[in-house]
Amino acid sequence: MKSHFLLFCKAPKPGYAKSRLAPFLGDSTAAELSAALTEYVLEQLLQHFYNVNVEMRFVVCYTGETDISYWHSWFLPFFTHYFGKATMDDNGNFSFNKKFQLSFAEQSDGSLGVRLLRAFQNNFETGAEKVVVVGVDTPDLDGFLVETAFKALETFDIVVGPSLDGGYYLLGMRSFCEEVFKNIPWSTSEVLNATRHQALTAGYTMDILPALEDIDEVENLFILERLAATSNKGKRWMKFLDKWLLEYLHPCPSYSYYNESLNHDHQEETLLTAVTPRWIGESNQSHSIEKTAKNGQLNNICDRKDKLVYVSVVKPQLVGKLLRVLGRVLPLGKELSHVKRVKRKTERSSLDQDGKRHRSEPHITVLLCLKEDFENLDYSVLDSLNEFGLEPFLMSIPSRAAMTREEYVSLCSIWPVLYQPPPPPRPLPSNEEMLSILRHMSICFDIAWYHRKNSNYLGICAMMVRPSKNEIIAVTCDTSCRNHMSDKWKEMKCESCQPFTHAVMNCIESASWKVGSYKRRQSLQSKALSDCSSYCDEAERSLTGDSDSNSFESETDTETTDKSSLPDDAYMCTGMDVYTTREPCLMCCMALVHARVKRVIFAIPNKYFGGLGGGPSGTQLHKVAALNHHFDVLHLEGFEKIWKPTIITNDAKRSLK
Repeated sequence: MKSHFLLFCKAPKPGYAKSRLAPFLGDSTAAELSAALTEYVLEQLLQHFYNVNVEMRFVVCYTGETDISYWHSWFLPFFTHYFGKATMDDNGNFSFNKKFQLSFAEQSDGSLGVRLLRAFQNNFETGAEKVVVVGVDTPDLDGFLVETAFKALETFDIVVGPSLDGGYYLLGMRSFCEEVFKNIPWSTSEVLNATRHQALTAGYTMDILPALEDIDEVENLFILERLAATSNKGKRWMKFLDKWLLEYLHPCPSYSYYNESLNHDHQEETLLTAVTPRWIGESNQSHSIEKTAKNGQLNNICDRKDKLVYVSVVKPQLVGKLLRVLGRVLPLGKELSHVKRVKRKTERSSLDQDGKRHRSEPHITVLLCLKEDFENLDYSVLDSLNEFGLEPFLMSIPSRAAMTREEYVSLCSIWPVLYQPPPPPRPLPSNEEMLSILRHMSICFDIAWYHRKNSNYLGICAMMVRPSKNEIIAVTCDTSCRNHMSDKWKEMKCESCQPFTHAVMNCIESASWKVGSYKRRQSLQSKALSDCSSYCDEAERSLTGDSDSNSFESETDTETTDKSSLPDDAYMCTGMDVYTTREPCLMCCMALVHARVKRVIFAIPNKYFGGLGGGPSGTQLHKVAALNHHFDVLHLEGFEKIWKPTIITNDAKRSLK
């Protein structure tokens, strides 16, 4: 066979397979997950190979179990299901037909790089012309990608399927490229970049396949949620989901604030010390900057010379007139707002031949403009500057204002800059306020856990609180269809699939209904009071014959009462606090901007879609200056580690009702 396909797999033994997931899933469950992933990927591959009638040698490269009969009993039933009975030759290779063969080979000892190198070397020595290696940690890997990889090797020397964690799930070669395995930092996020660098340096051509995600870390387990919704063996994946409350869905439990067996004072003390509140988007770097500056390490905190500008030496008597002209034709833009326009340097006085002290003229340098602006000046601007006899030259100036006194002295030696110390760190909530915040967040977690356990939805809860009265306005959970994480959710004719009904969106909708109904009630009450007052006044006038002065007073009193009964924050969600178990996505964050909330408090960062700094882009939507509303964001770091769904609290039950 000219095409060899290698499947790298481990024996699913407790404590050996999926060791990085074992602390969360347990050794036995992690081993079961490893076996499930291996069988799932194997079936995906064999189904495609059978349908396209591919010609190849399938090599199972195993490790963790030396008994070959163990691997025969595990893998052969899958192959016979698709290709029928096989014949085994003297070397232990299985032939199902003239085009498809199966063999087993134990991986060599050493690191992953050594094992891959030996596998490629051995297969090319046996006559292979194309070799493709894959792992079993990528559920989205299918036979079509493998077929694409073999076709790419007709044109390219190497083909790589990148993983989102910086490694790769597939590697293929059409000749043995030993240089690709040298100087690679294995088991790091730089594996792919280093491999590409080595290949290009050695002169090999490379093709890149679509990027997929491996299941190696805890945050990758959300893929199982999609497999449970789309796979025909969904119950098997749900088994692993039920074993551990996924971080993507709801937190990992270990402690409960509302555990009635614990002493109340001890609970408060434990919570306040275990949870680290942190404002998101606040500039709290003053301490580190001052400490670095005092150590003389200014080069590490500021690019001191990264702006190229044109400057010119000017005679002192012409400076005033030149500055007026520059202010009109070349004003300092936003990029130069941190520097001063003039640098003045006075030489020390010296003694002449007669012994008289002589003071030299000051050396004055004027900043004209940035380098790129100077090269595009209009002729009219040049004419305005010609009369001053300028001789512009390039100079590098600091990129920003000084943030400490020591930095100010250092930067001014290059060019005068402004002194803009960072604002003081924003104070965190007091212990009393923190206990109230933690109490509300505990309610959110209780409801999220209850919702996830008793429904087919994600365990994410959002709660809106009026902080002035410590009143819960609305509590909602995520009701988006779990199938929405699959690319096939649009094809499913499911009327209940609402991919946009996130917990925060539902919470805003619920609160808006309450605020709207409150306004309608107030309007109806005001109208009823006004009609009643008018009727009574008219009846009183008809009986007593009094003037209209009493009517005027009555109407004034009624109007004052109506205004005072309407709260100041009745517009949308103004002044409200929003608690959510998980960081909102960008869509929900924009909805919070429109809702005019005061503060957002969350516990678990959203590493994939977060809009408050936790997402891949690092976007902090609440700090975008172009928006017409901004809110504060408080992250309760570590809260998910001290919470445990032991009981549903009375507060949570009332909120559910």
